Amino acid sequence: MADTALSLTSSGTDSFQVGATINQMFTAFSKAPLQLLLIAGVPALLHLPAYLKQMSIMTAVFRHSGDPQAMAMAAQSAGGGFLASLVSFAGSILSIIAIGALISGSFQLMSGEKPQLSSWMRSGLSRFWAIIGASILVSLGAGLGMALLIVPGVILALMWSAAIPSCVIERQGPIKCLGRSASLTKGHRWALLGLFVLVVIVALILYGVVFGLLFLTHSPTAMAIGLLFVATVGMTFGSLLQASVFRNLRLAKEGIGTEEVVAVFE
Repeated sequence: MADTALSLTSSGTDSFQVGATINQMFTAFSKAPLQLLLIAGVPALLHLPAYLKQMSIMTAVFRHSGDPQAMAMAAQSAGGGFLASLVSFAGSILSIIAIGALISGSFQLMSGEKPQLSSWMRSGLSRFWAIIGASILVSLGAGLGMALLIVPGVILALMWSAAIPSCVIERQGPIKCLGRSASLTKGHRWALLGLFVLVVIVALILYGVVFGLLFLTHSPTAMAIGLLFVATVGMTFGSLLQASVFRNLRLAKEGIGTEEVVAVFE
């Protein structure tokens, strides 16, 4: 049975609540933290060689600061570039599947269902190409808007912030999910802007603290592991946030809760 906080209403409330969205995200995470972190952690782990190379270069350059020639030699001596890039590319491919799995898993958790990793992964795999297509369209549109006047880019990013969840949950195509997202976010973009600004500020503070403490160790391995941790947690809660935002936008606009949406997975 779904929690009271996640219950279904029969009609749209026309009110998107930032606090309820954040609370719902953490509530869903608390139901299956290990499973969610595992899905995000596997692709992040494949980025570890690249992280280690980057941190090795950073610490070597910092160690020889003031000597340009020594800095250049230290950077070149890090090695392992091609292999690290190849493994990292595989991690990027798995990340796309993981995002789809995490979003669909979040919806199942919000409906009160038990964790079903196999179901989550099937959803991620089945929406692989659609997620890529939607991500490219959002990135190109928002990126172009940012390059021109910044403000149009922000507006487009907010307008399409529910596109990926729509692609996964409602199985919309890349183009249709953009229109669907624009419809759902209309009237709620100021609230979404406040939510995303808050999340970015908190994330930057936590990242700065974690990485700052690890940098004091002067250990490339420790810093690489720190980046792995940040990437895993970031993907997990980023996907949970997208799912929670989409769920509450549907609830505000149409009164459709998670129970009805999850039916598409059955």
